[in-house]
Amino acid sequence: MKFVRRRQIVLPLSNLKSRFQQKNDQRASVNFPYFVSHPAIFQVSYNHNHPIESAHSLSFRPIHQETKEFFFKLFEVGHSASSAFHWSETKMLLDNVDDQLAFADRALNPTKSDVSRLYNEWRKNELGPDNGKELLTNWKWK
Repeated sequence: MKFVRRRQIVLPLSNLKSRFQQKNDQRASVNFPYFVSHPAIFQVSYNHNHPIESAHSLSFRPIHQETKEFFFKLFEVGHSASSAFHWSETKMLLDNVDDQLAFADRALNPTKSDVSRLYNEWRKNELGPDNGKELLTNWKWK
């Protein structure tokens, strides 16, 4: 049996009146007096019409800070974005991560475009900009 959370919310609808009138001033200039005189009780049940614990839903998680630091260390050693991505997947396989959800989890295993974005962020912070006046003024020899 699936547990369904239910919550009752009591709202004075005068707040809804002001939001409705602010949003629809151009379209409807009708005053709704029953919003103020009839408060309502809403019952919200958290039923989803889609799976919420799937591998696809894990792909929307933000990248963990530890994962970012791991990739920044790989970049400092000399890996490119592509080689760092492949190295991290190989490392997960060598660490015997049998859970397929771990490979789908973006927080632990970011996509190639995420790793490329992390590389660009690291490169800009460590080496400075690619072009422009800042290139010559902020030149850093490594």
